[in-house]
Amino acid sequence: MHMVSSVHEARRAAESGADLIIAQGTEGGGHVGLMGTFVLVRQVVRAVAPIPVLAAGGIADGAGLA
Repeated sequence: MHMVSSVHEARRAAESGADLIIAQGTEGGGHVGLMGTFVLVRQVVRAVAPIPVLAAGGIADGAGLA
């Protein structure tokens, strides 16, 4: 399992044998990156298929914030 903040990092993780990749965008607290989570996830999924990708950072709804 690898956490990545760019497509380049995701490809390197896939090449190193990751069985799962977590894509975290700029909304993730304290993490660096240049891309928002939803944009990043879409690009990472395309780059590393068929490896599963999870999204992290900035994912919430009103009920979760109440």
